[in-house]
Amino acid sequence: MKKQTVSLCMIVKNEERFLEDCLKSVADVADQIVIVDTGSLDSTPDIARKYNAEIYNFKWVDDFSAARNESIRHATGDWILWMDADERLDPESKTHLKSLLKPESGPVLYKVQIYNQMRQKDNIHISSAHRLFNNHKGIEFSGRIHEQISPSAAKLGGEERNSDIIFHHLGYGLESEAQDKKNRRNLKLLLKYVGENPRHAYAHYTLAQHYALTEQHENAVKHFRIALNLNQFDKEMTASLLNAMADSLLEMGMFEAAERAALDSLDRVSDQVGAGFVLFKSAERQQNYSLALRRLEKLRKINAEMAGKIKSIATDIIIEEKVLRFSEFILLARAGELEKALNLGEELRKTDRENLTLLDNLSTIYLQRNEFAKAEQCLLHMQSLLPHELRVLDLLALAQIKQQKFSEAIPAYEEMLRLSPDNEKIIKRLAGLYAKIGQVARAEEMLTRGRTSFVN
Repeated sequence: MKKQTVSLCMIVKNEERFLEDCLKSVADVADQIVIVDTGSLDSTPDIARKYNAEIYNFKWVDDFSAARNESIRHATGDWILWMDADERLDPESKTHLKSLLKPESGPVLYKVQIYNQMRQKDNIHISSAHRLFNNHKGIEFSGRIHEQISPSAAKLGGEERNSDIIFHHLGYGLESEAQDKKNRRNLKLLLKYVGENPRHAYAHYTLAQHYALTEQHENAVKHFRIALNLNQFDKEMTASLLNAMADSLLEMGMFEAAERAALDSLDRVSDQVGAGFVLFKSAERQQNYSLALRRLEKLRKINAEMAGKIKSIATDIIIEEKVLRFSEFILLARAGELEKALNLGEELRKTDRENLTLLDNLSTIYLQRNEFAKAEQCLLHMQSLLPHELRVLDLLALAQIKQQKFSEAIPAYEEMLRLSPDNEKIIKRLAGLYAKIGQVARAEEMLTRGRTSFVN
């Protein structure tokens, strides 16, 4: 049987930051690399040439599908894989991808799992998309933005299949300036998309997702509801929509509505993490800590069960176990179950050595319980990570003084005085410590310095 070939098709503009790692991740899989450039002014074309890419210039017309269709027009492979520059093919997915490249009599399109790395988030958002399809079967892109091939394939009687292929998407972790520019561009196109397709649920859904991503949650909920009422999605897509809407409702403080949406989502698709996460966060934000702990336990169970599985809905999340355990630690402390909180906190500390929030909370609990030696241990660790933080130095000195370790407390106050040289409170405390250890002259010197500083 003739070897099946694959063409990687991409559209790019000023992607010098991302493109090389993308191409490197897929170079040994692609038989042809097609790059459609919509106007790069940086080194993007030079990077593409390093990987023997075919580069075609294309005038941007505010339509992603038009550019995508231009890219696949140049594809000669039996199969087409399409990616964005800020995506990488998971190394372990290469063998599986190659195994899918078989002759097919009709149109076939495969879904891949996309692990979205979020900026300032502790979890990974998962989405799925049709990124691999057989060439020369008439499949093409549609949609001004968030372009799709599934509508075209459906008209051709194409077969949709799942796969174990994983992409890692870095784009949501852009610096604020780059992300703001991308957001403005996307909003312009999404508003056009909805204006041209006012009765199209997917158009409203993608606009709502944009509003949610940019923290415009009232607008997000408005368009999520329009999409929901149009009733054009299957149960999996509807569950995704309900989870996204629940997230926005949660951010608006509309806890009952958020929980109703999450429960509705679970009724449609039970094997998922996202809806359970909303229910947990709702209880936590309402400070119902006992309920939050019960929901967290259920969330941990389903999160473990879903790890490594193909997701049942188009968007879901993966949460690191250590993040869930840390949430449990915080909840136990807030619920007043301090013994359990301390035991769990010390367990977490063994493997999460630089978690400053964990150390801060542990030291606070130990100080409240008058366990000053253990508080000192946590605070010394914090000081090694934050050597010039006044609050940490102050608490460390307090823990040492409570143990009558006056000599050990002096370096902390000396550093505090260096950072805040005219602080009368620090000067008096440092004088008192010198007096405690019998250095009366040094104590007098400190007090004289304090009086001079005060007068001046």
